[in-house]
Amino acid sequence: MNLMLNEPGQMQLVPLAFLLAAAISAYTAMQALLVVFSGYRRGLYSFYAAMSIAVTLLFLVDHRFYMADAPAVTARLTQWRVAFALAFYPALFGFIAIYTGQERYRRWLLLMTIASAGLVALNFAMPYSLRFDSLDSVRVQSMPWGETFALRYGSISRWNIVSRCLTTTVLLWGLARSAHLYRHGARRAAILLGLALLAMLAASVSSLLVDLGRVQFLYLGGIAYFGLILFMNFSLGMDLHEMNRALERTSKQLQHQITLRERTEEYIRQIGFRDSLTGLPNRAKLDEQLDLVLRQETGSKHGALIMLGLDDFKTINNVLGHDVGDTVLQLVAQRLGASDIEGGLLTRYGGDEFSFLFPDLAFDTREPTEVACDIASRCLHILSQPFAFNDRTLDVGACAGISVFAYPSPLAKKPLQCAEMALARAKSAGRGSIQLYESGMQTELAEKHELERDMRIGLKRGEFQLYYQPQVDFQGNVLGAEALLRWRHPGKGFVSPAVFIPIAERSGFVHDLGTWVLQQACEQVGQLARNVPAFDGHISVNISNWQINQRGFDSHVQDILANAGADASRLTLEITESLFIHDLNDAIARINALRALGLRFSIDDFGTGYASLSYLRRLPIDELKIDQSFVKNLGMNARDTDLVETIVRIARHMDMQVVAEGVENETQRATLAKMNIWALQGYYIARPMDKDAFLAWLTERRETVSPPGSSIPAGARSDIRT
Repeated sequence: MNLMLNEPGQMQLVPLAFLLAAAISAYTAMQALLVVFSGYRRGLYSFYAAMSIAVTLLFLVDHRFYMADAPAVTARLTQWRVAFALAFYPALFGFIAIYTGQERYRRWLLLMTIASAGLVALNFAMPYSLRFDSLDSVRVQSMPWGETFALRYGSISRWNIVSRCLTTTVLLWGLARSAHLYRHGARRAAILLGLALLAMLAASVSSLLVDLGRVQFLYLGGIAYFGLILFMNFSLGMDLHEMNRALERTSKQLQHQITLRERTEEYIRQIGFRDSLTGLPNRAKLDEQLDLVLRQETGSKHGALIMLGLDDFKTINNVLGHDVGDTVLQLVAQRLGASDIEGGLLTRYGGDEFSFLFPDLAFDTREPTEVACDIASRCLHILSQPFAFNDRTLDVGACAGISVFAYPSPLAKKPLQCAEMALARAKSAGRGSIQLYESGMQTELAEKHELERDMRIGLKRGEFQLYYQPQVDFQGNVLGAEALLRWRHPGKGFVSPAVFIPIAERSGFVHDLGTWVLQQACEQVGQLARNVPAFDGHISVNISNWQINQRGFDSHVQDILANAGADASRLTLEITESLFIHDLNDAIARINALRALGLRFSIDDFGTGYASLSYLRRLPIDELKIDQSFVKNLGMNARDTDLVETIVRIARHMDMQVVAEGVENETQRATLAKMNIWALQGYYIARPMDKDAFLAWLTERRETVSPPGSSIPAGARSDIRT
């Protein structure tokens, strides 16, 4: 116990130092409480705040303790000093446990708290606190700067030893936890905590020596507590600083991720609105822009959507390969993009189709439809020029469908569908066609879709039949027959091939239909060989470019022939001149592969397509069929007669047989007889007939056919034409 000996007016540095330390401890307590309220590591900072509050109160008591001069006052203050010191340790225990990652510490914390509370209660019950049972002597303690204190000593209480054992146990356990923290990599925190605990352990020993009278000095326990608070404040501050730096790094990373995500989303959006092959905006972009245009509610404007479809692009893909097709699409995109057509959004709509969207045609004073048609015509002119690449030159060409719309208007709702329907009509009209949308097109398109569906159903139901139109020479000998596809629709009756064949080609159904035709024709060849042995003619079958360009078509035909038991030499495949326009060498190779099976080949509708003398010279063709458009004016139009005669001479020079189709009268027959062609086909000879009628007709012909050198029997002709 102390008794103050300083002269009045002398500076009292020790009480002032304790007051300053109390202020610092209070500040750290407030900092800790603010962190607790923020929710960050609430348990850890709650214990740290409790420690700081206990040290603050201890220093406030020490401030009074070293200024008091009455023994009774110092005795009471000593009790409070011991109470706050004991209250410090449960908070210290909880802090160390959480700080070092101790698990299952709560039971020990509860025991520690109960023990400390019991000692605090006992402390206030004893007259001289837990430290002394009695006071026996007074000693004067002088500080280096001249400040003096009188300290009282007495017999040590056994509860003093108990409390010191308890606190020492906590400190030693804390040092063990510091070592554990150090081993797990948190070296700075472990070192700071360990140094603070060692200082407290040293201060505890020093205080015991002071109580025993072995050392004459101030009690250092409070100073050690303050050191712990400062050390831990520094350590926690470093933790917070590192956490802030980590948060800053995380924030930067998140910001980078957000920026990267925004860029990725924009990139994905651009990908979603851009065609990867041509680099043009795609259909999604067209839909978006068209929607924005139609949503405008002010002004009165006319816009136009022009759809462009490349001519016969599927043949380019099938014959020359998809790599060439992709190159053509890229060149088309480049050519259209580099054109002088301005004011419109150029997009690749999909497949072989491109589009131009013009939101406002006011840049031209002419009528909107006239302006749109002029733009479409310019587009087709641009695409009609040959495309040269990789030592190859291709004539592509295109068709155009146009939808002109006014807005804002309730009628301007489906310009895209209208342009599609107009393009479908343009493709049906032929290469290089331009078609404006008309109100009846929707009905027409619906009818085509219905026909396509009915065709697929009809093939399964047996609605399709092959009719056979004979081919004869001028002596009436039957040389063969052409197999012609007929469709008897259950509701519409006979549907013209000119109607359903283009639909089948555009929909891809031509593959299934073509396979069925081949199978039926080969079966007929086999039946004729068995039932009409005298007939040694051929059956001609029309083959589309799509079929012959299929991979493995030759093997497919070979299988069909084998299954039908048909002689390949009695099957003639009729092809069109368009097969040769893209890759002549490939076409020749495909034809030769089929000829190796024994098949014959004929060019159908010769003179209406793209064939040239250079093609004919190289083609492995057995037969030319002169189109009926040339035959119908024979004997009446000298130009057509000369043209047909020229074709016949060329064919004969190239060792090709000539068949004239569409022969309908005697004048045509007589004119062709002078040219000495190989065979005739047409209504003047016989109408197309089903297989049963054809077999009956052949049987009748065996009885009425004229001997070599005579003309076609008149009776036979009259019977056939009825």
